[in-house]
Amino acid sequence: MLHLLKYELKKLFTGRVMLCLVAVLLAANAFFVWRAVDERTIQREKDLASFIELYVENPDGLDAYMEDFLTLYRATIADRTLERTESIYAESDYVLFNDFAAVRDFSETYDGILARAKKACENKILEYRYFGYAENSFEMVYQTSVLESYGALNSLDFPLVNVVGYDVFFTYNGFCVFLLVAISLCGIMLVSNEKNAGMLMILRSTRRGRVETFLAKIAVGFVFTSLLCVLFTLTTLGVLYAKIGLVGWNAPLQMVDAMQLAPYQITIGEGVILSLLARIFSAFVFFVIVLLIASLFNNNLVIFGTVFIVIGVNFALA
Repeated sequence: MLHLLKYELKKLFTGRVMLCLVAVLLAANAFFVWRAVDERTIQREKDLASFIELYVENPDGLDAYMEDFLTLYRATIADRTLERTESIYAESDYVLFNDFAAVRDFSETYDGILARAKKACENKILEYRYFGYAENSFEMVYQTSVLESYGALNSLDFPLVNVVGYDVFFTYNGFCVFLLVAISLCGIMLVSNEKNAGMLMILRSTRRGRVETFLAKIAVGFVFTSLLCVLFTLTTLGVLYAKIGLVGWNAPLQMVDAMQLAPYQITIGEGVILSLLARIFSAFVFFVIVLLIASLFNNNLVIFGTVFIVIGVNFALA
């Protein structure tokens, strides 16, 4: 078994073509992550971070200033004859102050979001009861557990922190495309060449070849897919850190726009780790599917075509 593991690992980690293709996919992922953040967003985040630092030093004074400014700003919109207000910060102060208010008042805003989510769960439970679902059915148990989780979120404490970078991380989809392509290459490398050369049938005909060959490929595939997930995650986070910065690792996960309804009391950092573990699991399942497809067909183009159909169906269902 150990010899088979070394043999399968050698095929992946000593193949120049495979490593070069993975490097190209990592570079492509980094390029698209870099393009996902525009300069206007970067400037807004910098302005907001600077303003929060000033606000911490003098909250009462800046609260009064913002209130006066916004009153005059709205007046100039209602009455075009009034002279536009000027500020010591920037031309986009109205946007800046609204961005800051969203951060400062997030607790109050989140109470409303949570109330609507709980109401939706309660309505769903009432609907299930109306249609006669049993109390111990999966649907009822799931909705009840989600409702209880939302109730526990009322105790969350949201700090005065502007979360930066993680919104892009949790919504960026290019990561998955490049990762699935890399996993497809991995699965094909482990099966296709041996099958076309006739070696796979020889290995399976040996006394322990059928089971141990399969287990070795599965084990090596798990190691390689896990490594790919870690590399793509680190690449994505690294590029975001270099481009816009990463702020809020220890803040509640719900402060990320895309994760506001996540029913878990965890930090953003813990959410990143959980998302990595979930990607490792889903990537491994996809790798097993690729192995199955590669064992059914001899032509690599047909294998790639079938794999990309599977990827397309997956994104369509998502």
